[in-house]
Amino acid sequence: MAAIKLTWQILWILSLLAIPTAGQGVAQPAPMIALLTPTEGSIMISPIAVSAEMTLGEASLVRLEMTNGQNQTIARQLHRVNASTDDLFEYAASLPFEIPTESAPARLSLMLIDSQNRPLCLRSAALTLQSDGNAVFQTLTPSSPWLVITSPEPDDLISGGEIEVTGQVTPLTDNPVFFELYSNSGRILMTIQLAVEQPGTAVDFTLTIPYTIPAEQADALLVIRQSTSPYNETIILDSLSFTISP
Repeated sequence: MAAIKLTWQILWILSLLAIPTAGQGVAQPAPMIALLTPTEGSIMISPIAVSAEMTLGEASLVRLEMTNGQNQTIARQLHRVNASTDDLFEYAASLPFEIPTESAPARLSLMLIDSQNRPLCLRSAALTLQSDGNAVFQTLTPSSPWLVITSPEPDDLISGGEIEVTGQVTPLTDNPVFFELYSNSGRILMTIQLAVEQPGTAVDFTLTIPYTIPAEQADALLVIRQSTSPYNETIILDSLSFTISP
């Protein structure tokens, strides 16, 4: 009996060690989207079968949207997801559409959004829509990451009123790459632009983003995105979360 009691005590102590203490943060996986279908340049008829693999991170919504050549929304769906899911999430949806002509250009985008309506990750594909005929899918080719952030790291604690961001980016267009610092309430604290000289060419960068906060400490989100034009729709987006203090 004494041996059994001792064994239970050991198991109980080990279980306590496995439980995070109050206030100890558990790192969330970085939000990620791999858009599998449709791919860039595909010709689609209604409805579009959309498939993707995701790491949700702190996302609470998935937004599936299609816009026409004038950046007008022609189809949209919102799906609620479980923000505590750490495993790879397989996403599938059917998106119907109508167009007034036989054929029209469009862009399909898939975005992860958190509970504060902050964008976490976005992937998109330029398509040709047809009112009739057969769908033609382009071959999915593996691509290198468009963005690599080497500093700061996820969940870092940053102080001093400035965030130094270093990494490498391969711009998709000749428009600026935007770095937007969001507060934990969803408000943009600061926006910095990185000029693009040669789309498709990887460049190293170091940026300093100033900030001020009224609290002693706050969660923050750095969103990095690029658009088809300076004031047009976002075509790719990633984010990084950390904590800032004065």
